[in-house]
Amino acid sequence: MGYLFYERDEWWIHLIASFVFFAFNLFMWYLLFVCLKQELALEGETMRIARANHDYELEDKIADEFEKRRDKEKDQQKAMEEKAKLDQMVGRPLPFADDNLWEKMRTATVPEMRQDHKELSDKLEDMRSKWKQRWNANVERKYRVDEVHRVKEVSAAEKWRERKAAEQSATLKAREGTLRQTWQERMAQRKAERDKSNGGRR
Repeated sequence: MGYLFYERDEWWIHLIASFVFFAFNLFMWYLLFVCLKQELALEGETMRIARANHDYELEDKIADEFEKRRDKEKDQQKAMEEKAKLDQMVGRPLPFADDNLWEKMRTATVPEMRQDHKELSDKLEDMRSKWKQRWNANVERKYRVDEVHRVKEVSAAEKWRERKAAEQSATLKAREGTLRQTWQERMAQRKAERDKSNGGRR
């Protein structure tokens, strides 16, 4: 920045004006430096936050991939175990795929099938009757237990009533004895007064 001056101004005026303009220019350079520093700091903070977000997202991605890989390995291990079990069961007779049963059903006559059906029906009926007996026994046992509890409760209530009645009876007897004793004392006192008055008359 510059300034206009007259030739007729004194030299010290030019010196003061130069000093003022020099200070003003120095202040402007200071403001420029502060603004640049703030901008750089803000840009650095923004970059740091962006880098932190990127690292966080990268960690989440790695964790998700690790969990997926672990689940995949578990599924593969489970499939291999099931395959090993099936390989061990190869050649063994299965209960739901018994060759003898299929052969019997294929070659058996009608009377034999009826006989087998009757035996299975009898077994099923026997199982039902046993289950019914067991259920009835459980119900009866529960009824007996409930009845015992009810009898105990009734007995406790009766004992409480008897104890209460005994206490009331004892209280009434004590009160009656006190009243009777008081009446006897009154009669004796009256008799003593009467005898005393008769003696005074003599």
